[in-house]
Amino acid sequence: MTPVELRALIDAGDVEAVRGALERSPSLAHAVLAGPADGWAPTPAIDYVSLAPFHGFAGSAPMEAIAELLLAAGVDPDGDPAEPGGPLLNAASYGEAGVARALIAGGADLEVVGDAVPGRGTPLAHAVHFGNTTVADVLVAAGAVVGTGFDAAGVGAVDRMLAIVIDASHPQAPRALRAAAVNDQLDAIDALLALGVPVGVLEGDAPALHWAAWEGKAAAVRHLVEQGADPTHADPTTVASPSTGAADGAARLVRVEVTTRWRPTSCR
Repeated sequence: MTPVELRALIDAGDVEAVRGALERSPSLAHAVLAGPADGWAPTPAIDYVSLAPFHGFAGSAPMEAIAELLLAAGVDPDGDPAEPGGPLLNAASYGEAGVARALIAGGADLEVVGDAVPGRGTPLAHAVHFGNTTVADVLVAAGAVVGTGFDAAGVGAVDRMLAIVIDASHPQAPRALRAAAVNDQLDAIDALLALGVPVGVLEGDAPALHWAAWEGKAAAVRHLVEQGADPTHADPTTVASPSTGAADGAARLVRVEVTTRWRPTSCR
Protein backbone atom coordinates (compact mmCIF):
# COMPACT_ATOMS: atom_id res chain seq x y z
CA MET A 1 0.00 0.00 0.00
CA THR A 2 1.37 3.39 -1.01
CA PRO A 3 0.41 6.90 0.11
CA VAL A 4 -1.24 7.41 -3.28
CA GLU A 5 -3.40 4.34 -2.69
CA LEU A 6 -4.25 5.46 0.85
CA ARG A 7 -5.35 8.82 -0.49
CA ALA A 8 -7.60 7.06 -2.99
CA LEU A 9 -9.23 5.08 -0.19
CA ILE A 10 -9.80 8.26 1.83
CA ASP A 11 -11.24 10.01 -1.21
CA ALA A 12 -13.60 7.06 -1.69
CA GLY A 13 -14.64 7.28 1.97
CA ASP A 14 -13.90 3.58 2.44
CA VAL A 15 -13.42 3.45 6.19
CA GLU A 16 -12.95 -0.30 6.41
CA ALA A 17 -10.37 -0.31 3.62
CA VAL A 18 -8.49 2.49 5.38
CA ARG A 19 -8.65 0.48 8.62
CA GLY A 20 -7.19 -2.55 6.89
CA ALA A 21 -4.46 -0.53 5.19
CA LEU A 22 -3.37 1.02 8.49
CA GLU A 23 -3.40 -2.33 10.26
CA ARG A 24 -1.11 -3.76 7.59
CA SER A 25 1.11 -0.68 7.30
CA PRO A 26 0.81 1.55 10.41
CA SER A 27 3.45 3.96 9.07
CA LEU A 28 0.99 5.03 6.38
CA ALA A 29 -0.84 7.03 9.05
CA HIS A 30 2.07 9.48 8.94
CA ALA A 31 2.34 9.59 5.15
CA VAL A 32 2.22 12.82 3.16
CA LEU A 33 -0.77 12.51 0.81
CA ALA A 34 -0.48 15.77 -1.13
CA GLY A 35 2.23 18.29 -1.78
CA PRO A 36 3.80 20.74 -4.20
CA ALA A 37 2.71 18.68 -7.20
CA ASP A 38 -0.86 19.46 -6.14
CA GLY A 39 -0.04 23.10 -5.47
CA TRP A 40 -0.09 22.54 -1.69
CA ALA A 41 2.36 22.44 1.15
CA PRO A 42 3.19 18.86 2.23
CA THR A 43 -0.04 17.54 3.70
CA PRO A 44 -0.07 14.52 6.05
CA ALA A 45 -3.12 12.28 6.21
CA ILE A 46 -4.48 13.86 9.41
CA ASP A 47 -4.56 17.24 7.68
CA TYR A 48 -5.83 15.84 4.40
CA VAL A 49 -9.08 14.57 5.93
CA SER A 50 -10.13 18.18 6.59
CA LEU A 51 -9.04 19.50 3.20
CA ALA A 52 -10.40 16.75 0.95
CA PRO A 53 -14.15 17.47 1.33
CA PHE A 54 -13.70 21.21 0.82
CA HIS A 55 -11.78 20.62 -2.39
CA GLY A 56 -14.31 18.12 -3.66
CA PHE A 57 -12.07 15.06 -3.39
CA ALA A 58 -14.15 13.30 -0.73
CA GLY A 59 -17.40 13.51 1.17
CA SER A 60 -17.47 14.78 4.75
CA ALA A 61 -19.41 11.92 6.34
CA PRO A 62 -16.58 9.32 6.61
CA MET A 63 -13.84 11.77 7.58
CA GLU A 64 -14.47 11.66 11.34
CA ALA A 65 -14.11 7.88 11.40
CA ILE A 66 -10.98 8.04 9.25
CA ALA A 67 -9.49 10.70 11.52
CA GLU A 68 -10.16 8.39 14.48
CA LEU A 69 -8.32 5.57 12.72
CA LEU A 70 -5.32 7.80 12.03
CA LEU A 71 -5.22 8.90 15.66
CA ALA A 72 -5.51 5.30 16.86
CA ALA A 73 -2.54 4.49 14.64
CA GLY A 74 -0.42 6.96 16.60
CA VAL A 75 -0.80 10.26 14.78
CA ASP A 76 -0.37 13.28 17.05
CA PRO A 77 -3.68 15.20 17.19
CA ASP A 78 -1.64 18.42 17.06
CA GLY A 79 0.12 17.34 13.89
CA ASP A 80 3.68 18.02 12.87
CA PRO A 81 5.69 19.50 15.77
CA ALA A 82 7.21 21.91 13.25
CA GLU A 83 3.69 23.21 12.54
CA PRO A 84 1.74 22.51 15.74
CA GLY A 85 -2.02 22.59 15.73
CA GLY A 86 -2.37 22.25 12.00
CA PRO A 87 -5.05 19.54 12.04
CA LEU A 88 -7.51 21.35 14.33
CA LEU A 89 -6.88 24.69 12.65
CA ASN A 90 -7.60 23.02 9.30
CA ALA A 91 -10.78 21.37 10.58
CA ALA A 92 -11.95 24.73 11.93
CA SER A 93 -11.10 26.59 8.74
CA TYR A 94 -12.66 24.04 6.39
CA GLY A 95 -15.77 23.33 8.43
CA GLU A 96 -15.08 19.69 9.28
CA ALA A 97 -16.93 19.33 12.57
CA GLY A 98 -16.52 15.56 12.68
CA VAL A 99 -12.77 15.75 12.26
CA ALA A 100 -12.67 18.47 14.91
CA ARG A 101 -14.55 16.20 17.32
CA ALA A 102 -12.10 13.35 16.67
CA LEU A 103 -9.09 15.60 17.20
CA ILE A 104 -10.51 17.06 20.40
CA ALA A 105 -11.27 13.59 21.74
CA GLY A 106 -7.67 12.72 20.92
CA GLY A 107 -6.37 15.59 23.03
CA ALA A 108 -5.77 18.35 20.48
CA ASP A 109 -4.78 21.74 21.86
CA LEU A 110 -7.85 23.99 21.71
CA GLU A 111 -5.81 27.17 22.09
CA VAL A 112 -3.13 26.66 19.45
CA VAL A 113 -2.68 29.74 17.24
CA GLY A 114 -2.51 29.87 13.45
CA ASP A 115 -2.11 32.45 10.72
CA ALA A 116 -5.13 32.02 8.45
CA VAL A 117 -7.15 34.78 10.14
CA PRO A 118 -6.24 38.46 10.54
CA GLY A 119 -4.03 38.98 13.57
CA ARG A 120 -3.63 35.21 14.04
CA GLY A 121 -6.05 33.22 16.13
CA THR A 122 -7.14 30.01 17.79
CA PRO A 123 -9.17 27.26 16.10
CA LEU A 124 -12.29 29.02 17.41
CA ALA A 125 -11.25 32.26 15.71
CA HIS A 126 -10.66 30.34 12.48
CA ALA A 127 -14.08 28.66 12.64
CA VAL A 128 -15.77 32.00 13.34
CA HIS A 129 -13.85 33.85 10.63
CA PHE A 130 -14.88 31.38 7.92
CA GLY A 131 -18.48 31.10 9.10
CA ASN A 132 -18.14 27.48 10.24
CA THR A 133 -20.61 27.85 13.08
CA THR A 134 -21.05 24.14 13.73
CA VAL A 135 -17.32 23.72 14.31
CA ALA A 136 -17.31 26.82 16.52
CA ASP A 137 -20.06 25.26 18.63
CA VAL A 138 -18.07 22.01 18.92
CA LEU A 139 -15.03 23.97 20.10
CA VAL A 140 -16.97 26.00 22.65
CA ALA A 141 -18.65 22.86 24.01
CA ALA A 142 -15.18 21.34 24.43
CA GLY A 143 -14.01 24.31 26.48
CA ALA A 144 -12.39 26.62 23.93
CA VAL A 145 -11.84 30.11 25.32
CA VAL A 146 -14.14 32.78 23.88
CA GLY A 147 -11.42 35.36 24.16
CA THR A 148 -12.39 38.23 21.88
CA GLY A 149 -15.43 40.21 20.89
CA PHE A 150 -15.05 38.63 17.46
CA ASP A 151 -15.20 35.12 18.92
CA ALA A 152 -18.17 36.03 21.11
CA ALA A 153 -20.13 37.55 18.24
CA GLY A 154 -19.51 34.51 16.08
CA VAL A 155 -20.86 32.06 18.65
CA GLY A 156 -23.77 34.27 19.70
CA ALA A 157 -22.44 34.97 23.20
CA VAL A 158 -23.97 38.43 23.26
CA ASP A 159 -23.28 39.28 26.91
CA ARG A 160 -19.65 38.26 26.55
CA MET A 161 -19.39 40.27 23.34
CA LEU A 162 -20.82 43.40 24.97
CA ALA A 163 -18.43 43.05 27.90
CA ILE A 164 -15.59 43.43 25.39
CA VAL A 165 -17.06 45.62 22.66
CA ILE A 166 -18.37 48.29 24.99
CA ASP A 167 -19.20 50.94 22.39
CA ALA A 168 -19.26 51.58 18.65
CA SER A 169 -15.75 53.02 18.66
CA HIS A 170 -14.18 49.85 20.03
CA PRO A 171 -11.54 48.52 17.60
CA GLN A 172 -13.14 45.06 17.60
CA ALA A 173 -16.58 46.37 16.62
CA PRO A 174 -16.27 46.00 12.82
CA ARG A 175 -14.83 42.49 13.12
CA ALA A 176 -17.53 41.54 15.60
CA LEU A 177 -20.23 42.62 13.16
CA ARG A 178 -18.57 40.59 10.41
CA ALA A 179 -18.36 37.57 12.73
CA ALA A 180 -22.03 37.86 13.67
CA ALA A 181 -23.00 38.15 10.01
CA VAL A 182 -21.04 35.18 8.68
CA ASN A 183 -22.39 32.98 11.46
CA ASP A 184 -26.07 34.03 11.23
CA GLN A 185 -25.99 35.41 14.79
CA LEU A 186 -28.88 37.86 14.44
CA ASP A 187 -29.06 38.81 18.13
CA ALA A 188 -25.39 39.75 18.05
CA ILE A 189 -25.98 41.84 14.92
CA ASP A 190 -28.81 43.69 16.66
CA ALA A 191 -26.75 44.26 19.81
CA LEU A 192 -23.90 45.78 17.80
CA LEU A 193 -26.22 48.00 15.78
CA ALA A 194 -27.84 49.12 19.05
CA LEU A 195 -24.39 50.24 20.21
CA GLY A 196 -24.25 52.47 17.14
CA VAL A 197 -21.98 50.33 14.97
CA PRO A 198 -22.85 51.39 11.40
CA VAL A 199 -24.49 48.58 9.44
CA GLY A 200 -22.18 49.40 6.52
CA VAL A 201 -18.94 49.64 8.50
CA LEU A 202 -16.06 48.17 6.52
CA GLU A 203 -14.11 45.16 7.72
CA GLY A 204 -11.35 44.11 5.35
CA ASP A 205 -12.59 46.52 2.65
CA ALA A 206 -16.14 45.16 2.69
CA PRO A 207 -19.22 45.56 4.92
CA ALA A 208 -20.89 42.74 6.82
CA LEU A 209 -23.54 42.24 4.14
CA HIS A 210 -20.86 41.32 1.60
CA TRP A 211 -19.31 38.80 3.95
CA ALA A 212 -22.65 37.22 4.83
CA ALA A 213 -23.60 36.94 1.18
CA TRP A 214 -20.21 35.52 0.25
CA GLU A 215 -20.54 32.82 2.91
CA GLY A 216 -24.13 32.03 1.89
CA LYS A 217 -25.68 33.13 5.20
CA ALA A 218 -29.20 33.89 4.04
CA ALA A 219 -30.68 34.78 7.44
CA ALA A 220 -27.99 37.37 8.10
CA VAL A 221 -28.30 38.74 4.57
CA ARG A 222 -32.02 39.27 4.96
CA HIS A 223 -31.60 40.76 8.43
CA LEU A 224 -28.85 43.17 7.42
CA VAL A 225 -30.86 44.37 4.42
CA GLU A 226 -33.86 44.90 6.70
CA GLN A 227 -31.61 46.95 9.00
CA GLY A 228 -30.58 49.22 6.15
CA ALA A 229 -27.49 47.58 4.63
CA ASP A 230 -27.02 48.68 1.03
CA PRO A 231 -26.93 45.66 -1.31
CA THR A 232 -25.87 47.84 -4.24
CA HIS A 233 -22.65 48.96 -2.58
CA ALA A 234 -19.57 47.70 -4.45
CA ASP A 235 -16.56 46.94 -2.32
CA PRO A 236 -13.27 48.43 -3.53
CA THR A 237 -11.41 45.12 -3.66
CA THR A 238 -13.62 43.06 -5.98
CA VAL A 239 -15.83 45.88 -7.29
CA ALA A 240 -18.74 43.53 -6.69
CA SER A 241 -22.03 44.05 -4.90
CA PRO A 242 -23.40 41.33 -2.62
CA SER A 243 -25.75 40.18 -5.38
CA THR A 244 -22.87 39.59 -7.79
CA GLY A 245 -20.28 38.15 -5.42
CA ALA A 246 -22.36 35.96 -3.13
CA ALA A 247 -22.79 32.25 -2.77
CA ASP A 248 -25.78 31.17 -4.85
CA GLY A 249 -28.46 30.93 -2.15
CA ALA A 250 -27.68 34.24 -0.51
CA ALA A 251 -27.12 35.91 -3.87
CA ARG A 252 -30.64 35.04 -4.95
CA LEU A 253 -31.99 36.40 -1.67
CA VAL A 254 -30.04 39.64 -2.08
CA ARG A 255 -31.38 40.05 -5.61
CA VAL A 256 -34.94 39.55 -4.36
CA GLU A 257 -34.43 42.07 -1.58
CA VAL A 258 -32.84 44.58 -3.94
CA THR A 259 -35.70 44.24 -6.41
CA THR A 260 -38.42 44.62 -3.82
CA ARG A 261 -36.84 47.37 -1.72
CA TRP A 262 -34.55 49.47 -3.92
CA ARG A 263 -35.21 48.51 -7.57
CA PRO A 264 -31.87 49.82 -8.86
CA THR A 265 -31.55 49.78 -12.63
CA SER A 266 -28.05 48.32 -12.41
CA CYS A 267 -29.03 45.18 -10.48
CA ARG A 268 -28.84 41.95 -12.43
